[in-house]
Amino acid sequence: MVLNNKTVLWFMCLVLLLLSSREMLPAAEARLCRVSGSRGHCFTDHGCDSVCSREGFVRGKCDGIFRRCICDRQC
Repeated sequence: MVLNNKTVLWFMCLVLLLLSSREMLPAAEARLCRVSGSRGHCFTDHGCDSVCSREGFVRGKCDGIFRRCICDRQC
């Protein structure tokens, strides 16, 4: 099989594309454990996140049918 310049160029572009896409993969994050946050009902994710941050957690979110504030911390 004879390779011409155009084929070699396309092959090199494909290799560069595959190698560069590996750099765009998300980095591994630390595992997060979910724990119950402040007592009482949760009305907004923003409010829950603020309470969890004040308590030293990474983030918080209203979750579940009963809208409890659930905080995440690093395991």
